[in-house]
Amino acid sequence: MSDVTAAAAGEVAPPPADDETAEQSFALFPIAIEIREALSELGYDKPTAVQTAVIEPAMAGHDLVVQAKTGSGKTAAFGIPLVEKIVAGSGEPGCPLALVLTPTRELALQVAEELYNLSKRKETKLLAVYGGVPMGKQIAGLKVGVDIIVGTPGRLLDHIRRGNLSLSALRMVVLDEADEMLSMGFWDDVTDLLRMSPDSRQTMLFSATLPYQIARAAAEFLKQPTRLDLSGDILTVAEIDNCIVHVVPDIPKPRQLLYILETEQPESAIIFCNTRNEAEMIAKYLTQSGFVAEALTGNFKQRDRERVMQRIKAGDLRFMVATDVAARGIDIDDLSHVILYSLPEFSEVYVHRVGRTGRIGKLGTAISLVDGRGLGTLSVLEREFNISFTEKTLPDEQDVLKRRSERIMKDLSEKASVAEVGQHLSVAEEIIGSTDGAQVVAFLLKSYFSVRAVDSDRHSSSGSNGSGNGEQSRRQVASDNSDNQDPARRGRRRRSRRGRRPRRPNEGQDAVAEGESTNGAAFDNPSNSDPVDLGDTGETTVASTDVSVDRMKHLRVNIGFEDGFKGRGAVAKKISALAGLNDGIIQEVESRRDYAVLKATPEIAELVVERVDGAQVGKKTITVQVTN
Repeated sequence: MSDVTAAAAGEVAPPPADDETAEQSFALFPIAIEIREALSELGYDKPTAVQTAVIEPAMAGHDLVVQAKTGSGKTAAFGIPLVEKIVAGSGEPGCPLALVLTPTRELALQVAEELYNLSKRKETKLLAVYGGVPMGKQIAGLKVGVDIIVGTPGRLLDHIRRGNLSLSALRMVVLDEADEMLSMGFWDDVTDLLRMSPDSRQTMLFSATLPYQIARAAAEFLKQPTRLDLSGDILTVAEIDNCIVHVVPDIPKPRQLLYILETEQPESAIIFCNTRNEAEMIAKYLTQSGFVAEALTGNFKQRDRERVMQRIKAGDLRFMVATDVAARGIDIDDLSHVILYSLPEFSEVYVHRVGRTGRIGKLGTAISLVDGRGLGTLSVLEREFNISFTEKTLPDEQDVLKRRSERIMKDLSEKASVAEVGQHLSVAEEIIGSTDGAQVVAFLLKSYFSVRAVDSDRHSSSGSNGSGNGEQSRRQVASDNSDNQDPARRGRRRRSRRGRRPRRPNEGQDAVAEGESTNGAAFDNPSNSDPVDLGDTGETTVASTDVSVDRMKHLRVNIGFEDGFKGRGAVAKKISALAGLNDGIIQEVESRRDYAVLKATPEIAELVVERVDGAQVGKKTITVQVTN
């Protein structure tokens, strides 16, 4: 162990034995009855190993460095001491008493929600502060006074610069998922916030891993911290059944995913894809096949991300089809399955993907569709992370069709039982008895699922940042309202349009899956793209004619020669380091005095924007923009 790591760690306290944890009870901790009642309402009967190890020293006021993986119950581990030690209602306007720093907006919301549930009987004033939303409500919340703030570093610094927030009264600070904040390029912001906080504060640092920079910061900003290593083998997936299904060449891959879902019948699952277009196509395909599915990609606005999260947590959404950028920070209780439609490019990403299931000691299942390109990743996972994969064979088509018929029949029977259909019964009986009965029923099923797919598409794209029906509706509304605008504004808009380049065919349209709900009946193809046959069941998918789908994305960053990056590829190396990527993944196209142009695959470009845009290099704030 290095000097810095040793200084950061203090003495490493061993985790409690399993039998000790089993006998432990929240009643043994010196916490108020209101918190114990809240824990009981939340279904927390006994503390997890992390909670058992953390709560007592945290209550005693010790600084802590806790190495624990996501899903181990660490939010309650630091949340209980926070809520217990902070006097509810004593926070002055703009001067919170406790601060929890998180790397993402989603995690900030999740932590704030759990702290609210723990503290609602004490009436502790909580506020979530994060970017991507207007500042008005956050400013109003700060003005009335707040006890505990949960927030992301960038937005917190924005409020401090505007004079809305002061950290002078802080008594407790928690760094949640510190290594993620480091990998996303926020670490300078984190240390700036720590320097603005009183030296007398209590600080608790939680991290899945302990890189050198975090250990060095712990040695600088924490006072004789107690080190608790509760991670075990952090990059393992011991509580997860890791399965693989080899992709069959002569069956379309989307249909193979459908076969797996019909066989496994998970209550809820995240299906991971490598690109936005792939995620949107799969979500569309599943919806048209009778499943409740919705895509979640990096171009979603914050309110739409929250809406999708609320739907799946409430049980209204069965399958979330997500990219890695969009899924960062997502925490869903009782998620039984994670499906990897495509294996990730980096082996560590696999561990983070499947870690969404098998949380807090529960068992989970991860199923990966593996083709020729994925065999290399599979070998790395087996070698580096000692993961043992169970091979599953693709289920028999007849068995899948039987299961599918049973599922659709059950779904429709439940809906029919509460609907008024008496006026149609005589016609239905005639149809069933006719020679064309099966064909007519197939047509009705096709129409039913097509309508569901359109409704889902409208629902998911009505406020998102992407293309689709919602965007077209907004353009139509803008056009319809144009006559009500003043002539000068209409003239400016006409002049601004003259310089625009002609639009390519299908530009901005997403790849859309055209699925099959019944034997032999393919869905109508509403786009101008040519359908691609998915096999003898009539399933089709649209091949997007937008050539940008497979093209490298160009990124413009506002650093160049004058910022000290004078060597060839220097900017690309710096951006790669800030994004937590290996050298060579991002390529440098050109570098100028005050900017550089880089290129990367679409998924890497999304990740770079998410992780690097807004990061600090010296005194300069980096901006990253996708230019094509």
